[in-house]
Amino acid sequence: MFEKPSASDQLDLTTLLNSLLVIRPKAEVTASTAYGEKTAVESDVYVLDGDKSGEVYSNAWIFPLVLISQLRRTTGTGKFVVGRLTKKPPTRPGTNPAWALADPTAADIEAAEKYATANGLTSEPPAPKAAEPAGWGTSQDAAVAPF
Repeated sequence: MFEKPSASDQLDLTTLLNSLLVIRPKAEVTASTAYGEKTAVESDVYVLDGDKSGEVYSNAWIFPLVLISQLRRTTGTGKFVVGRLTKKPPTRPGTNPAWALADPTAADIEAAEKYATANGLTSEPPAPKAAEPAGWGTSQDAAVAPF
């Protein structure tokens, strides 16, 4: 009857380098880290090949900025993103390579489609937003609650 609280799976990108990934970006979140407030994209990540082939990471938080920008457009839509995890060369001297998804090849897309079919992955429409209570935000007097 009861479930334990769920936790995010830890996603170690270094173990997934050059792997073909299917990612469902679910939500953009803000996390308090040792470096201050950071944005991440909470995602389900499916590994299609490489050393971690077959692994699934549920509710994993993806922090690298280039990956966030690649996932942002589909975040919360229920759609999937497919690509091979790579590192882009640094754009400025003295900086680290950026984690990024390389565009998938035709073979990568075919592998992703087969994986999705075999594992029952389907695009899901975003959950409807909860309606605000009647009168919420319409009160002329901020001191008077609308309920």
